[in-house]
Amino acid sequence: MINSLTSLRFFAALYVFLFHIGRSHEFPPVIRQVVHSGFTGMSFFFILSGFVLTVRYWERLPSYRAFVVARIARIYPAYALAFVLAYPLIVADSPGSVQLLNLAANVTMIQAWFPNLIPVGINGGSWSLSVEMFFYALFPLILPLAKAFEGDRRRWTLLLGLCWLVAFVPGLVQRIIPQPEMMWLYYASPPYRLAEFVGGMVLACAWRQAVLQPKIAYVAASGVAYLALCFAGLSSINLTFLNVVAVPLYLAIIHYAAAYRPAWLEWRPLVYLGEISYGIYIYQFVSLPYVLPHVDRLGLGLGATVLIGFAVTALMATASFHLIETPLRKWIRGRFGGSPVAAAAE
Repeated sequence: MINSLTSLRFFAALYVFLFHIGRSHEFPPVIRQVVHSGFTGMSFFFILSGFVLTVRYWERLPSYRAFVVARIARIYPAYALAFVLAYPLIVADSPGSVQLLNLAANVTMIQAWFPNLIPVGINGGSWSLSVEMFFYALFPLILPLAKAFEGDRRRWTLLLGLCWLVAFVPGLVQRIIPQPEMMWLYYASPPYRLAEFVGGMVLACAWRQAVLQPKIAYVAASGVAYLALCFAGLSSINLTFLNVVAVPLYLAIIHYAAAYRPAWLEWRPLVYLGEISYGIYIYQFVSLPYVLPHVDRLGLGLGATVLIGFAVTALMATASFHLIETPLRKWIRGRFGGSPVAAAAE
C-alpha cells in the first residue's frame, strides 16, 4: 500500500464522521454545507479501493478464492463486531419481520441489494461494505480486461470520462424526475456505485502505463468546483448528483498523491490513522449513538462533541485493529485458503 494513499483514507473517514455528526448537530455556516456533503467520502473510498487493488495486483493476481478470502478476512471481523454492538440500538424499534430480514442481510453482507431497508438497518453505514463485496466479486474478472486495454492519453481520458458520467447521471435522472422513495436505490445500490470503483481501476491502469500525468492544477480546479457546488446547496438536492464534481476531485487527489507522495502524507502518525481508518468508519455508527447524547447533556459545545466522539471512535478502532482485525485476518487466511499475495492488499 502506498503510504500517502493510506493517509488519505483517514481524511475520508474523518469527512464521513463529521457528516454523521452534522446530521444531528449544527455546524458553523462557513463550513455547514461542506460538512453536509460528507457522504461523498464514500465515493472516495470506492474510487480508492479500485485504484489500490489494481496497483497491488498489477503484477500477479492470485486465484479467485484466495483473493475473495483475503478481502473477507480484511473487512468481516470488524464488520461483525460493529454489527453485534449496533444491534441493540434499533432492535427495540423495528418490527420482528424487519429485524429478521436485516439480520439475514447483514450477516451475509447483501443488505445493499435491499436499499429500502437501509434507513432502518442495523449499523446503517454497513451498506458500503456490502457494495465493496460486490466490487471484490467482480475485480478478478475486470482486472485482466483493464490491463489488456491499450491506448493513448485520449483513450484513457475518454474511458475515465465514461466512468464519471455513469457515476453522476443516475442522480441527474432522479433530479429531473423526482422520486424520493428511489433515493437509496441511487445512492446505495451496488450496480450504481460500480462506475466509481471501475474509475479507480482505470486511473490505476493509466498511471501504471504512464499515459496520464497528475497535476496540482487539476486538484485545485476540481476542489474549487466541489466547494462551489457544496455552498450552492447541491448536496441537499441529490446524494449522487454531487458526483459531477466529487468524482473528478477524488480522482485528481488520488492520482497526485500516488504519483508524488507528498512528505506530509507520508508522516507515520498520519499513516497509522489511515491504517485504523476502517475502524473509525465502521465503529462511528456504534460510538456516536451511545456517546453523543451523554455529551450533549453536559452542554460542552460542538467542538468538545466532535473531539470526544472522535476520541472514543478512534480508541475503539485502535483496539479493534490490534486485538481483532489483525489476528483474525491471519487466522481466516490460513484457515480458508488465502495466499500471501492476496493478504498484502488493503
